[in-house]
Amino acid sequence: KFRIGMLPIGASIYPDPEKFAALTPRERMAVALGGPVGSAVYGMALLLGSMQLAEGHKGLMGMETLALANFTIALFNMLPIPPMDGFQLLDAICEQIGRPLSEKAKSFSYRLGNGLVYGLGFFLLASILFV
Repeated sequence: KFRIGMLPIGASIYPDPEKFAALTPRERMAVALGGPVGSAVYGMALLLGSMQLAEGHKGLMGMETLALANFTIALFNMLPIPPMDGFQLLDAICEQIGRPLSEKAKSFSYRLGNGLVYGLGFFLLASILFV
């Protein structure tokens, strides 16, 4: 499933877990790259749109800001930590070259990655709310 939200921020792909596990490593790489590439394309479209509309129009900083947000989301999503797509890509690459990650390593990575991502999210939320 590919989803574009109400706000033009980010692109997401939600594969069915059972079908995703049955894919070949190359197919999993393509799925993992789908969200970040979608966000980058979305950002590029917003940036090009703002450049086209900028002639004679002031106040288009919103489109440029959304473009930057999409580029940032694409880059952040490529970090090789779970639950980011970069980890799914790393896992598929390791399997493709014949050195798959062990279940113990994946389990530890998911716990650590979720802690980092949620911790960063709560930190950013608190810094916005309490500044």
